[in-house]
Amino acid sequence: MKVLISLLMLLPALGAGLQIGNDLASNPVEGSIRLTCNDRNQHEIRYVNCSANYLSPSEFSRFVLEEGEKVDADEVTLYYKDHKGRKKSKSSSFDAQKGESSKKFNLWIYTLLQRPLLNYYGENEIEYKLEKNGREVTTGKFIVNVEKQDTRYCQSASYWSSNMDDCRFPQNFCARYFRDYNYCQ
Repeated sequence: MKVLISLLMLLPALGAGLQIGNDLASNPVEGSIRLTCNDRNQHEIRYVNCSANYLSPSEFSRFVLEEGEKVDADEVTLYYKDHKGRKKSKSSSFDAQKGESSKKFNLWIYTLLQRPLLNYYGENEIEYKLEKNGREVTTGKFIVNVEKQDTRYCQSASYWSSNMDDCRFPQNFCARYFRDYNYCQ
């Protein structure tokens, strides 16, 4: 009887997860560019090796409940472990009519100001808590699987800029390069 009750308690959480799905792919890409910068009296050429790691189908997603499941909540909080093993959280308002978070969560992008929800290849366990007016309504867990794909290589490319700072800080051109070459596909 206890086993049946435990299983029934898990049922509401079975369909919860990411709007884009819980099986994602990590796509490392590499390539090189030649960047020529000209500004009046200055001229510089930089050769830059670019690399990135994109998540598909997307690096952002909303949290969603199982289709047809209704929970009267106004906020969702997702809990995850960061790369150092510390528990962190991200919150969003929750649209109870649609059964999804109002905002998309950052899944993969790590910058000075952003921290991703997912940190690992393989299984990432995410816990969630839904609240209404600050009171807990329901909790659950879901697993997001990230499968690492083989590294793809783009053909070399050349870019020109009239701003000398582009040669000093060429990372913006790396992002453009990967977009221009459809992420080496």
